[in-house]
Amino acid sequence: MFASLLRAGLALLAALALLYPWSTVYALGTAAGTTINNNATATYSIGGVPAPPVSSGVSIRVDELINVRVTAPVSATAVNTPDSNKVLVFTVTNIGNGPESFNLTPNLSVGGDQFNPTPGTAGQLFLDVNNNGVLDGGDTLISASLALAANQSASILLVSNIPSSRINGDQGVVTLAVAATTAGAAGATPGTVLIGLGTPAVGVGSVDAVIGAGPGGPADSGADDSVNGTYVVANVTVTVSKVIIAVTSPFGVTTTGCNAGVPPVACTALVPGTIIQYEVTVTIAGTGTAQGVQVTDNVPANTTYVGNSIRFNTATRTDAVDPDNASCAGCGNAVGTVTVLIGDVTVAGAPITHVIDYKFTIN
Repeated sequence: MFASLLRAGLALLAALALLYPWSTVYALGTAAGTTINNNATATYSIGGVPAPPVSSGVSIRVDELINVRVTAPVSATAVNTPDSNKVLVFTVTNIGNGPESFNLTPNLSVGGDQFNPTPGTAGQLFLDVNNNGVLDGGDTLISASLALAANQSASILLVSNIPSSRINGDQGVVTLAVAATTAGAAGATPGTVLIGLGTPAVGVGSVDAVIGAGPGGPADSGADDSVNGTYVVANVTVTVSKVIIAVTSPFGVTTTGCNAGVPPVACTALVPGTIIQYEVTVTIAGTGTAQGVQVTDNVPANTTYVGNSIRFNTATRTDAVDPDNASCAGCGNAVGTVTVLIGDVTVAGAPITHVIDYKFTIN
């Protein structure tokens, strides 16, 4: 019976996990300042007659747990040299059980890297009000401590300028350190009690503060935390070259070796019915990642797209929007767009080249 109930319970949990894919959150715990009352009661009788019950109670008030975590940017931020107002996105979370304020301190001279960024000309630390990871007009310059409610997170933009004369691949490491403003909290050993220094909810009298454990284990103070973020010089360039590589006349004669002149040199018989084969070469050079590289070409007036003529690096592609990376859905007489998605391209040495070709017919 127990085994069958256990299996049923596990199945229910699995089903709930599929229905509710919760993200990881920190346990909030009982709020600081909460009063917990507990009474023990004894009942008895004398000569068969019930006597009034007697009881004794104990009340406790929950102390504030001071605990903070800082999360580093997911990956390095690509920058040019020089560059200005480049953003690293950190997340600061109050995982304690009461409101707390924190001092935020950036360190731009960590050491062990190739260059030191300098404070951004727009400012150095901003509260990312709209949580879009971009420094924009809605963000707030942080000039004092950051107040967070229990279990509240804030997205912090650390903004820096990048010096000139750096080479591709150079890294600049920075640190964001966060520490509770409660006197005696930062650096205190986990379990340390700060008498009367808790910050409970409004309307609750003074409570004690207790230092939590940090990510480094039971000896690591949870009242402060710090993580690194990295800028990397990644001057990536994307260039496109489009030429005509072949012309087939309506009389069945194909000429190759054409170029992009007007009219194309060595290409003849450019009359209605002629099929023109275009070639687009995409070159990604430098160091870093060019994200979401995509090539588009609208079917021009006075031409008709030749169905299923797209090739990517000599491999044939279909016109439909399907798992291959090219399409020309709905293309026809002066209608539609040749689209080829190359995607993210990371280059660290020699340039990377992709070649696309397709055909249009002169109407």
